[in-house]
Amino acid sequence: MNLGVESEYVEFKSSIAQLDKGIKGLTAMLNRNNKATVYFGVGDDGDVIGMDVGPSTYEKIRNAIRTDIKPRIIANIETLTADNGKKYVSVTAEGYDTPYSYKDMYFIRHASSNESATPELVARMVLARGYDSMREIPSVRKDLTFVTLLDMLSARGVHVKDGKMFLNNLGLLTREGDFNLNAQILADENGILMQVVEFNGMDRTRFLKRTDFGNQCMFMAMKDILDYIRSRNETKVDTSDGQRKDTQLFDYECFREAWINACVHNAWRTSVAPMVAIFDDRMEIESMGGIPLNLRLTDFYEGRSTPVNESLFKIAGMLGFSEHTGRGIPTIVSKYGRDVIKLSDQYVKVVIPFNFTPGVVMGRNAAIAFADLTENESKVLALLKKDRSMKVSEIAKTMGISESAVKRHLSVLKNKGIIRNEGTNRNSRWVSDFRKM
Repeated sequence: MNLGVESEYVEFKSSIAQLDKGIKGLTAMLNRNNKATVYFGVGDDGDVIGMDVGPSTYEKIRNAIRTDIKPRIIANIETLTADNGKKYVSVTAEGYDTPYSYKDMYFIRHASSNESATPELVARMVLARGYDSMREIPSVRKDLTFVTLLDMLSARGVHVKDGKMFLNNLGLLTREGDFNLNAQILADENGILMQVVEFNGMDRTRFLKRTDFGNQCMFMAMKDILDYIRSRNETKVDTSDGQRKDTQLFDYECFREAWINACVHNAWRTSVAPMVAIFDDRMEIESMGGIPLNLRLTDFYEGRSTPVNESLFKIAGMLGFSEHTGRGIPTIVSKYGRDVIKLSDQYVKVVIPFNFTPGVVMGRNAAIAFADLTENESKVLALLKKDRSMKVSEIAKTMGISESAVKRHLSVLKNKGIIRNEGTNRNSRWVSDFRKM
């Protein structure tokens, strides 16, 4: 009888003599997937080779689990019989109090091997178990007020009460009753930057400007940035085929979902806030911290929600920012595909591409191009501004130059993107952003 192959959930050991390695594997699998099975009496190839199961077998396994694994787990131990009559032992467990240690050391399952967990990975495992870590991190500032937050809750119909009991229910106090990191983030004044940074071009080499919406309740700053980005959206109208077709610069709903997720699930303990970066061809929404360790990529893309910051997640729902339906990532993926979501252990980045060149970019590029024109090129452009259907021969006659010279000037203007020709040869006209002249 063959049980298959070892995996992130299953490990084989030939006998109880390998109990230590089996228990270590149990903790590594729990840390990865919250569930684990170790079979004793099974070879590395999955064949049941059998083992003697005596009166002390179960007790040895229970004692090892009780002594070597922290925090405590409850394992199910049973003797199974293969179709060839050989006996083997199954040890199964589930646990969500990650990280689990084996003899005060931490391990993580990778495929079918157990590897030592780094301190950073152990910290991520703590977050993966749903523990509201920010709740026990004390606020740097003690003079916090929450007028904005309470007003926002009241506007949503939440009955707001004064006093520490209400703040504690919101998750803004430590066990000792002091303001915590949640409180600092949601305070009226918190000193936290919440920025939209703009660049000239496709990369970060040419900085353009920075707009800060921070030093206020995070949810209000989040809302202000949502409003700001909504105002930056624009619509391109196309009537070339006789019917009106409207195209938005970007899908605002996708941006909204990405930005709310970035704020609510950000690793605020790093003291780095999420941000929006705007380039000529896209926007990038970046937050600190990867996805929860125990959240598989397939579940992540399908919208399974595993809150990193439970208190912020709960308040976001109370304020109507989060519907707790897990629709955010699926909304983005359905519109733009999985490739727009960039994941690492340190950050999550969502790239929202533009559907066309924004007007502000066209205007900026045009201004640069206009500033570099020769005298005759400027004169040609001025004539086209007065009459967009003006012919080459008419321009040449008006300026007193040859038609070939006019054609050279027009070629320069077209190559710089200042003008373009639309329509048929008989009914063509020149199009440009003449307002920049």
